[in-house]
Amino acid sequence: GPATWRLRCPECGALVGNELAGLDAESIVQHWVSAGRPNLERAGAATSIKSTLPIRDLAEWLDSAQPMENELAYVGQQLWPDFRSFIEAVQAADYL
Repeated sequence: GPATWRLRCPECGALVGNELAGLDAESIVQHWVSAGRPNLERAGAATSIKSTLPIRDLAEWLDSAQPMENELAYVGQQLWPDFRSFIEAVQAADYL
């Protein structure tokens, strides 16, 4: 499940790391609003899920889904051009 997901660099294949603690959900929501509230792909945690509806309201999804850090990262990173930019923008200063 999402708690064991690992991220790899798309260029070199190295593990990015497994520490995604300290993501600021409010920063992600603010960026989503400023980007025009685009639909976002859900983090499908179950392999049996074939298709899911897109996230149309990110703030509502955060309240209802109570996502784990990895799920939040999967959804949030869709709003930035690359994962590094995403992490730098939304990870709390005490985690950097």
